Amino acid sequence: MNADQRAADALDVAIDDALAGDRADPALTWLADAFAVVPPPATTERVARRMASAQASGRRRRPTRARPDLWRWPRIAAAVLGALLVFQGVSNLTSGRWIAANLGEAFAPHVSTEAGFALIAAGLVALVASLDRQWLVLALVGGVPLGAALGVHGIRELNVWSMGAALHLAEGAFALVLLVTFVVAWRARRRAGG
Repeated sequence: MNADQRAADALDVAIDDALAGDRADPALTWLADAFAVVPPPATTERVARRMASAQASGRRRRPTRARPDLWRWPRIAAAVLGALLVFQGVSNLTSGRWIAANLGEAFAPHVSTEAGFALIAAGLVALVASLDRQWLVLALVGGVPLGAALGVHGIRELNVWSMGAALHLAEGAFALVLLVTFVVAWRARRRAGG
């Protein structure tokens, strides 16, 4: 055993002694007191009463089931909607000419590029908003109207270009799922008082 190991072992013993009440080393005493949390007497009494009551009754408490995380579904919908919007934006930037040819429309590179940037930005907002429940309102405000408008636009494309229609209808569907699941989760939270 080397000197470093002996010093570490001695420090472990000194820390254990300080935590047990030995006040010989002032630095260890300060550290032990700084991190010691003493609950308020009312809390200690309440816990003691509950434990005594549980022991007296002899009943074991049934484990409670965890409440389902209702915010998971709007977060998933926001992430999928965001990914679809980013995909469409990147497609506008990289394949705008091909998309216009399949739609039978004239290609406008300026409009296609700017629309691509806007879709990527909106998609990234929805993706980032899906990371935290408190940010979901950003996906709701930005993604739902855009997704719904693109979904309605996709109906017109059904008999023109099925790939574009499928993308737009998926965007509309996930915008609707985001809206409905957000409202359900929000109402459940309000009913629960949180």
